[in-house]
Order: sequence, then structure tokens, then C-alpha cells
Amino acid sequence: TPSAAPASAAAEAAMQVRKEAIPPRKFDLSIKDWLQSMDDSGFLAQYHDGIASKLDSLEQIVDVYVKAPGEVNAQFFTDAGIKKLGHKRLFEKWFRDNCA
Repeated sequence: TPSAAPASAAAEAAMQVRKEAIPPRKFDLSIKDWLQSMDDSGFLAQYHDGIASKLDSLEQIVDVYVKAPGEVNAQFFTDAGIKKLGHKRLFEKWFRDNCA
């Protein structure tokens, strides 16, 4: 049927517009990979379970805890169980470098 082709083309064009409207995920690392990316020695891996039990993704962490550009809310450290100052500094540096 000749009318099927335009409908198909219109549907295809609508899908293309929809794909372009969805912004790419900026923080597309798993929580495990994110922790590893900040610290090759693996010391931050100890926080994985505490973070993953409360939050689903790095994108969600940023949405919940980053209010001002590059600044992480101190509540993140409490919720994730991060007490060591050196570890907090690694996280703060990451948020500064990636969320400003």
C-alpha cells in the first residue's frame, strides 16, 4: 500500500526526534567502576555496599547530593559511611572536577 511508506517514514522520524531529545547520560559508570576510577589502590571499594544499598547509580548520587556546581552535600559522607578525611577529599575532588 502506498500510504504505508509515509507512515513508516513519519514513525521513523518521530523515533529519531525522541532519541535526540533524550540527553546522553553523563555519569554512566557503575558505582563499583566509579569508586575504582577515583582510587586505583581499591581503598574506596569498601564504600560500595553502603552506597549501593541506598542509591542506584552515579547519576542518582549526583542528582541527590550535588546542589551547587562541584560541591557535594556533606550528608553524602554520612549516608555512605565515609569517615576518613583522606577518602572524603578524594570524593570532593571528583565532584569538583566532574560536576562543576
